[in-house]
Amino acid sequence: MEKVVLKSLGDVTVSYPLLIEEHTLIGPYAYLIGCTIKKKCFLAAGAKVYNKAYVGEQSIIGINGVVHIDTNLKAKTRVPTQHLAFGDPAKIYPPDDTGKIIKEDESLNFLDTLFQVKDKSKDLKYVAALEWYRHMLFEHKSDDIRRNLSSKSMDKL
Repeated sequence: MEKVVLKSLGDVTVSYPLLIEEHTLIGPYAYLIGCTIKKKCFLAAGAKVYNKAYVGEQSIIGINGVVHIDTNLKAKTRVPTQHLAFGDPAKIYPPDDTGKIIKEDESLNFLDTLFQVKDKSKDLKYVAALEWYRHMLFEHKSDDIRRNLSSKSMDKL
């Protein structure tokens, strides 16, 4: 649907392809990057699925639901509206469970997982991650932005 962001992420050191299998519906304003979405899933408006996440067949992610990095949702799992899923196997938290969400978020090793910046102090990790990301974005400066794609025009890509 409209205003969906679909991205893969990759360079020589890090590669997170985006895979969306058939019969999957993705609602408006959803954001998917470097993840796998299996068959017959429904991602409602504003759903977010991040790098290295796996969404099993026939799963549902409610409005503004989040499947965080490196999370594994088994088949037929439901992430309710505004809930967050973390881990392998996924644990699902309501948005007001901030204590557990903070602990899960801290355990992600976000910079190590996404930017491969291990063995550096926390400050140096941020600098290295930003430099890597800046370089990666620069590689896309001449990308072609596609608008109003129909199934016929998708076949030509």
